[in-house]
Amino acid sequence: MNALFRTLKVDLRRSLLSGSFVLTAALLFFMQLLEFFPQYVFQGATLHCWQYELALAHREGIPSMILFLGTICYSWSYCLDNDSGFFVQAVRRVGVGVYCTGKIISVAISAFLAGILADGLFTILLVLLPLENTVPDFMSQFSTYMALAHSGKTGLFLLLRYVHTGMVCAMVASMSLATSTLVKNAYVIIFLPYLLYELFNLITTVWGLPGKEISLVIFGHRYGDQVKSFWYMFCVMISLICVFGLLFYGRVKKRR
Repeated sequence: MNALFRTLKVDLRRSLLSGSFVLTAALLFFMQLLEFFPQYVFQGATLHCWQYELALAHREGIPSMILFLGTICYSWSYCLDNDSGFFVQAVRRVGVGVYCTGKIISVAISAFLAGILADGLFTILLVLLPLENTVPDFMSQFSTYMALAHSGKTGLFLLLRYVHTGMVCAMVASMSLATSTLVKNAYVIIFLPYLLYELFNLITTVWGLPGKEISLVIFGHRYGDQVKSFWYMFCVMISLICVFGLLFYGRVKKRR
Protein backbone atom coordinates (compact mmCIF):
# COMPACT_ATOMS: atom_id res chain seq x y z
CA MET A 1 0.00 0.00 0.00
CA ASN A 2 2.85 2.39 0.80
CA ALA A 3 4.35 1.64 -2.61
CA LEU A 4 1.04 2.53 -4.28
CA PHE A 5 0.79 5.82 -2.39
CA ARG A 6 4.35 6.74 -3.35
CA THR A 7 3.66 5.88 -6.99
CA LEU A 8 0.47 7.93 -6.95
CA LYS A 9 2.26 10.86 -5.35
CA VAL A 10 4.93 10.89 -8.05
CA ASP A 11 2.47 10.46 -10.93
CA LEU A 12 0.01 13.06 -9.65
CA ARG A 13 2.79 15.57 -9.15
CA ARG A 14 4.04 14.94 -12.69
CA SER A 15 0.56 15.32 -14.16
CA LEU A 16 -0.81 18.26 -12.17
CA LEU A 17 2.37 20.32 -12.49
CA SER A 18 2.75 19.65 -16.20
CA GLY A 19 1.93 22.08 -18.96
CA SER A 20 -0.45 19.53 -20.49
CA PHE A 21 -2.73 19.75 -17.44
CA VAL A 22 -2.99 23.51 -17.84
CA LEU A 23 -3.48 23.09 -21.59
CA THR A 24 -6.33 20.60 -21.10
CA ALA A 25 -8.18 22.87 -18.67
CA ALA A 26 -7.55 25.91 -20.89
CA LEU A 27 -8.86 24.21 -24.03
CA LEU A 28 -11.97 22.91 -22.27
CA PHE A 29 -12.59 26.42 -20.92
CA PHE A 30 -12.01 27.92 -24.37
CA MET A 31 -14.52 25.57 -26.01
CA GLN A 32 -17.20 26.79 -23.61
CA LEU A 33 -16.18 30.40 -24.11
CA LEU A 34 -16.25 29.96 -27.88
CA GLU A 35 -19.93 29.07 -27.74
CA PHE A 36 -20.84 31.88 -25.33
CA PHE A 37 -18.68 34.83 -26.43
CA PRO A 38 -20.26 35.52 -29.87
CA GLN A 39 -23.69 35.71 -28.26
CA TYR A 40 -22.41 38.02 -25.54
CA VAL A 41 -20.82 40.55 -27.90
CA PHE A 42 -23.59 40.40 -30.52
CA GLN A 43 -26.13 43.04 -29.55
CA GLY A 44 -29.06 41.25 -31.18
CA ALA A 45 -28.53 38.02 -29.22
CA THR A 46 -30.67 37.17 -26.20
CA LEU A 47 -28.74 36.17 -23.09
CA HIS A 48 -30.37 34.21 -20.32
CA CYS A 49 -29.41 33.23 -16.79
CA TRP A 50 -25.85 32.08 -16.16
CA GLN A 51 -27.03 28.54 -15.32
CA TYR A 52 -28.56 28.28 -18.78
CA GLU A 53 -25.40 29.60 -20.45
CA LEU A 54 -23.30 27.03 -18.56
CA ALA A 55 -25.63 24.21 -19.60
CA LEU A 56 -25.73 25.51 -23.18
CA ALA A 57 -21.94 25.45 -23.37
CA HIS A 58 -22.06 21.76 -22.54
CA ARG A 59 -24.80 21.13 -25.06
CA GLU A 60 -23.40 23.18 -27.95
CA GLY A 61 -19.81 24.14 -27.07
CA ILE A 62 -18.05 21.08 -25.63
CA PRO A 63 -19.68 18.05 -27.33
CA SER A 64 -18.01 16.17 -28.72
CA MET A 65 -14.69 18.02 -28.37
CA ILE A 66 -14.37 16.81 -24.78
CA LEU A 67 -13.78 13.31 -26.13
CA PHE A 68 -10.28 14.26 -27.24
CA LEU A 69 -9.56 17.36 -25.15
CA GLY A 70 -10.01 15.29 -22.00
CA THR A 71 -7.25 12.90 -23.10
CA ILE A 72 -4.49 15.49 -23.51
CA CYS A 73 -3.67 15.83 -19.83
CA TYR A 74 -1.72 12.65 -19.00
CA SER A 75 -2.89 9.74 -21.17
CA TRP A 76 0.42 9.72 -23.10
CA SER A 77 2.46 9.19 -19.92
CA TYR A 78 3.04 5.45 -20.42
CA CYS A 79 4.71 6.11 -23.78
CA LEU A 80 6.86 8.78 -22.15
CA ASP A 81 7.83 6.39 -19.33
CA ASN A 82 8.66 3.66 -21.79
CA ASP A 83 10.79 5.86 -24.04
CA SER A 84 12.68 7.50 -21.16
CA GLY A 85 13.43 4.26 -19.30
CA PHE A 86 11.40 5.35 -16.26
CA PHE A 87 9.00 2.42 -16.75
CA VAL A 88 11.73 -0.19 -16.24
CA GLN A 89 13.01 1.54 -13.11
CA ALA A 90 9.52 1.96 -11.66
CA VAL A 91 8.56 -1.67 -12.26
CA ARG A 92 11.77 -2.86 -10.59
CA ARG A 93 10.90 -0.83 -7.51
CA VAL A 94 7.16 -1.37 -7.12
CA GLY A 95 6.12 -4.09 -9.58
CA VAL A 96 3.83 -4.08 -12.62
CA GLY A 97 0.59 -4.20 -10.61
CA VAL A 98 1.37 -1.17 -8.46
CA TYR A 99 2.74 0.78 -11.44
CA CYS A 100 -0.38 0.14 -13.54
CA THR A 101 -2.78 0.85 -10.67
CA GLY A 102 -1.03 4.12 -9.86
CA LYS A 103 -0.94 5.08 -13.51
CA ILE A 104 -4.64 4.51 -14.24
CA ILE A 105 -5.68 6.31 -11.03
CA SER A 106 -3.40 9.30 -11.65
CA VAL A 107 -4.50 9.60 -15.28
CA ALA A 108 -8.18 9.50 -14.29
CA ILE A 109 -7.74 11.97 -11.41
CA SER A 110 -5.72 14.50 -13.42
CA ALA A 111 -8.23 14.46 -16.30
CA PHE A 112 -11.10 14.66 -13.79
CA LEU A 113 -9.58 17.72 -12.11
CA ALA A 114 -8.84 19.40 -15.45
CA GLY A 115 -12.52 19.10 -16.41
CA ILE A 116 -13.69 20.49 -13.07
CA LEU A 117 -11.18 23.36 -13.26
CA ALA A 118 -12.41 24.36 -16.72
CA ASP A 119 -16.06 24.30 -15.61
CA GLY A 120 -15.24 26.24 -12.45
CA LEU A 121 -13.42 28.98 -14.34
CA PHE A 122 -16.25 29.32 -16.85
CA THR A 123 -18.81 29.50 -14.03
CA ILE A 124 -16.85 32.26 -12.32
CA LEU A 125 -16.76 34.20 -15.59
CA LEU A 126 -20.53 33.84 -16.06
CA VAL A 127 -21.31 34.86 -12.48
CA LEU A 128 -19.16 38.00 -12.81
CA LEU A 129 -21.06 39.09 -15.92
CA PRO A 130 -24.40 40.94 -15.71
CA LEU A 131 -26.59 37.88 -16.33
CA GLU A 132 -29.85 36.82 -14.74
CA ASN A 133 -29.80 34.53 -11.71
CA THR A 134 -33.33 33.13 -12.02
CA VAL A 135 -34.04 30.10 -14.23
CA PRO A 136 -37.29 30.49 -16.24
CA ASP A 137 -39.81 27.64 -16.20
CA PHE A 138 -39.33 26.70 -19.86
CA MET A 139 -35.64 25.95 -19.25
CA SER A 140 -36.17 23.34 -16.55
CA GLN A 141 -35.81 20.40 -18.95
CA PHE A 142 -33.65 22.12 -21.55
CA SER A 143 -30.31 20.52 -20.76
CA THR A 144 -28.41 18.43 -18.27
CA TYR A 145 -29.33 19.17 -14.62
CA MET A 146 -31.27 22.36 -15.44
CA ALA A 147 -34.25 21.08 -13.45
CA LEU A 148 -32.07 21.24 -10.34
CA ALA A 149 -31.08 24.83 -11.09
CA HIS A 150 -34.72 25.72 -11.73
CA SER A 151 -35.78 24.29 -8.36
CA GLY A 152 -33.21 26.45 -6.57
CA LYS A 153 -30.65 23.70 -5.97
CA THR A 154 -27.82 25.67 -7.54
CA GLY A 155 -25.11 24.00 -5.47
CA LEU A 156 -26.28 20.52 -6.47
CA PHE A 157 -26.62 21.65 -10.09
CA LEU A 158 -23.00 22.82 -10.13
CA LEU A 159 -21.73 19.75 -8.28
CA LEU A 160 -23.35 17.29 -10.70
CA ARG A 161 -22.38 19.40 -13.71
CA TYR A 162 -18.72 19.56 -12.64
CA VAL A 163 -18.47 15.89 -11.70
CA HIS A 164 -20.16 14.88 -14.96
CA THR A 165 -17.56 16.79 -16.98
CA GLY A 166 -14.74 15.40 -14.87
CA MET A 167 -15.94 11.80 -15.19
CA VAL A 168 -16.18 12.00 -18.97
CA CYS A 169 -12.64 13.41 -19.09
CA ALA A 170 -11.41 10.64 -16.77
CA MET A 171 -13.05 7.94 -18.90
CA VAL A 172 -11.63 9.10 -22.24
CA ALA A 173 -8.19 9.63 -20.69
CA SER A 174 -8.27 6.06 -19.35
CA MET A 175 -9.27 4.77 -22.77
CA SER A 176 -6.36 6.61 -24.35
CA LEU A 177 -3.97 5.26 -21.72
CA ALA A 178 -5.01 1.70 -22.61
CA THR A 179 -4.58 2.59 -26.30
CA SER A 180 -1.04 3.78 -25.64
CA THR A 181 0.00 0.15 -25.02
CA LEU A 182 -1.02 -0.67 -28.59
CA VAL A 183 0.30 2.34 -30.52
CA LYS A 184 2.98 4.94 -29.90
CA ASN A 185 1.53 7.70 -32.06
CA ALA A 186 0.39 10.45 -29.68
CA TYR A 187 -2.22 11.73 -32.15
CA VAL A 188 -3.90 8.32 -32.37
CA ILE A 189 -3.84 8.02 -28.58
CA ILE A 190 -5.49 11.42 -28.11
CA PHE A 191 -8.10 11.22 -30.88
CA LEU A 192 -9.17 7.56 -30.58
CA PRO A 193 -12.14 8.11 -28.17
CA TYR A 194 -13.50 10.86 -30.43
CA LEU A 195 -13.02 8.77 -33.58
CA LEU A 196 -14.71 5.72 -32.03
CA TYR A 197 -17.65 7.85 -30.90
CA GLU A 198 -18.13 9.35 -34.37
CA LEU A 199 -17.75 5.91 -35.98
CA PHE A 200 -20.37 4.50 -33.62
CA ASN A 201 -22.77 7.31 -34.52
CA LEU A 202 -22.14 6.79 -38.23
CA ILE A 203 -22.77 3.04 -38.08
CA THR A 204 -25.95 3.38 -36.02
CA THR A 205 -27.25 6.10 -38.36
CA VAL A 206 -26.49 4.25 -41.61
CA TRP A 207 -27.84 0.91 -40.38
CA GLY A 208 -30.76 2.39 -38.47
CA LEU A 209 -29.60 0.96 -35.14
CA PRO A 210 -30.50 2.41 -31.72
CA GLY A 211 -27.49 4.61 -31.06
CA LYS A 212 -28.68 7.25 -28.61
CA GLU A 213 -27.70 5.35 -25.47
CA ILE A 214 -24.01 6.24 -25.54
CA SER A 215 -24.78 9.87 -26.39
CA LEU A 216 -27.23 10.17 -23.49
CA VAL A 217 -24.75 8.70 -21.04
CA ILE A 218 -21.97 11.05 -22.10
CA PHE A 219 -23.88 14.27 -22.73
CA GLY A 220 -27.49 14.07 -21.58
CA HIS A 221 -30.15 12.41 -19.42
CA ARG A 222 -30.74 8.68 -19.51
CA TYR A 223 -33.80 9.03 -17.27
CA GLY A 224 -36.38 11.68 -16.50
CA ASP A 225 -34.97 11.95 -12.97
CA GLN A 226 -31.80 14.00 -13.46
CA VAL A 227 -30.15 12.81 -10.24
CA LYS A 228 -30.81 9.20 -11.23
CA SER A 229 -29.32 9.95 -14.64
CA PHE A 230 -26.21 11.31 -12.93
CA TRP A 231 -25.70 8.15 -10.88
CA TYR A 232 -26.25 6.02 -13.98
CA MET A 233 -23.61 8.04 -15.84
CA PHE A 234 -21.27 7.86 -12.84
CA CYS A 235 -21.52 4.06 -12.57
CA VAL A 236 -21.00 3.62 -16.31
CA MET A 237 -17.93 5.86 -16.31
CA ILE A 238 -16.42 4.14 -13.27
CA SER A 239 -17.03 0.74 -14.88
CA LEU A 240 -15.37 1.84 -18.12
CA ILE A 241 -12.37 3.29 -16.26
CA CYS A 242 -11.95 -0.06 -14.48
CA VAL A 243 -12.23 -1.96 -17.78
CA PHE A 244 -9.63 0.25 -19.45
CA GLY A 245 -7.43 -0.08 -16.37
CA LEU A 246 -7.56 -3.87 -16.62
CA LEU A 247 -6.80 -3.69 -20.34
CA PHE A 248 -3.86 -1.42 -19.60
CA TYR A 249 -2.55 -3.79 -16.93
CA GLY A 250 -2.97 -6.84 -19.20
CA ARG A 251 -1.16 -5.21 -22.09
CA VAL A 252 1.69 -3.87 -19.95
CA LYS A 253 2.19 -7.23 -18.25
CA LYS A 254 2.16 -9.03 -21.60
CA ARG A 255 4.62 -6.61 -23.21
CA ARG A 256 6.96 -6.84 -20.27
